[in-house]
Amino acid sequence: MEPSEPQRRYVAPAVLATASLLGIFAFHLFYAWQGFPIFRDQHLGAALIYARDGIDLLRPVIVGFNANNAPTPQEFPLWQAAASLPLRWFGGWFGWANIVSILLFCTALYPAYRLGAELGGRAAGWWTVALLLIQPLVWTQGGQAGTDSTCIAAAIWFFYCGHRALRTPRKVMWTLATAVTGALAATLKLPFMMAAGLALGILLLLNHRKNPSAWVSLGIAGAFAAGVFAVWTHHTDACIAQAEFPYVDLRLSHNPEMVWWYFGDWNYRLNPANWIKGGWRALNGLFGSFALVALPAAALGLRRAPSTAVALLAGAFAVTCIFSHLVLHHHQYFLMYSLPVALLITPVVSGGWARLESVWRWPKFLLVAALLVVGLLGVLQGIIGLETIHQDPYPDTITRRIKEHTSPQDKLLIVGGGWGGDYLFLSDREGLSIWSAGFLDENDNLRRLRDLGYTKLVLIGESPLAAALQMTNPGGADYQRRTYEPALSPASREWTTVHQDADLIIKQLPVGGSPNP
Repeated sequence: MEPSEPQRRYVAPAVLATASLLGIFAFHLFYAWQGFPIFRDQHLGAALIYARDGIDLLRPVIVGFNANNAPTPQEFPLWQAAASLPLRWFGGWFGWANIVSILLFCTALYPAYRLGAELGGRAAGWWTVALLLIQPLVWTQGGQAGTDSTCIAAAIWFFYCGHRALRTPRKVMWTLATAVTGALAATLKLPFMMAAGLALGILLLLNHRKNPSAWVSLGIAGAFAAGVFAVWTHHTDACIAQAEFPYVDLRLSHNPEMVWWYFGDWNYRLNPANWIKGGWRALNGLFGSFALVALPAAALGLRRAPSTAVALLAGAFAVTCIFSHLVLHHHQYFLMYSLPVALLITPVVSGGWARLESVWRWPKFLLVAALLVVGLLGVLQGIIGLETIHQDPYPDTITRRIKEHTSPQDKLLIVGGGWGGDYLFLSDREGLSIWSAGFLDENDNLRRLRDLGYTKLVLIGESPLAAALQMTNPGGADYQRRTYEPALSPASREWTTVHQDADLIIKQLPVGGSPNP
């Protein structure tokens, strides 16, 4: 039975969306099965602790982040709790955490579809979903074992609920939904929530500024979300204050470096090199093939840009200017551009595809197959540009050496790992991440750590592959691989060496209160 003409209009985008989603699953599960799972250590480590000890949503612990295992809540640990369940039920294979990330991201596909359908019916809705899922950044971050896919899903739901609250007469229900999703989005990742909130504010001013109920609706939702965020921040600061020897003091009120980490400064904002690097990340992540940048340019040039897309783009760019260092320094923050880019180019792609189908004289499946090939090639190019396709044996090699030369009873002071304690939970050891051994030259610090049970100092050199990738970044040609030598202090150089090679050195902490053996 042949599909009807209206059905044919969304067969191609539905096939592309389905193939992309299956590709995201296959990409992450293949890497996890090969022993190279894609994860963020601070999030996965907390999920592993939840799986072992039980879920406490108010007191998540980042592995190795402080010496006394004080809780370190940042984002509300929804993903960590969800990921811990299959890790507990089915075993510690990290691929379960990748699956949870993808499933939580998939919750955002419904609001994305509905926003797209407003532009031109079911076909436009399917094209929006397909153009979202085919982005290389969504392939990498949407399935990464970490919170980012959940954070952007919450922000999309917040925008969708707020958008409905502006347009529907059923204000109460959608105001409540906007308030709840806004509070969740704010406590998961504030920049994503701010981008969506600013977009709603723009739409309010453009289309609903004379509607008092619209102002009241967004005002109530925004005030509720702000209040919840303030309470959560107060709680996180109180927990972080309990930490001994924190790897970083994450409180903005106590650490000026964190202010710079989040916001940068005017010198950073006005440096063209930072915007070039950030733009390179964005283009790779959102389009893959740079030729596809012509699509949003066409949408803007032909004045076919939907107001929702323009508002979301404006909100995302405003947040980029506010949190300049945080956004430009990382890949994952460009996820806030993913939905507006998909919405922006949907009318161009949908209309162009309809015209192409009308003149195509060969079997339609060949045209759909060509679409899949072009989409996949763009994804592969983007993923390569994002430096994600690699299988680095270095962490596994270092982990095996740590296991060989330490015991499960040892508590390690570790230099050179990720700030989320990746080498600690990969080697099934407890410990503390530190920047260098210099602070151990003070008697009080060493004595306190000995009292807390710490026994060995582990210093790790940078992965050669990671260093090589840094060199390929714009402006990174002079980058030099970091070794462990500079992190050794004068006193620690004299401590008993348990193991030493070119990439790793393990020292025995001296017994007693003095750093000098």
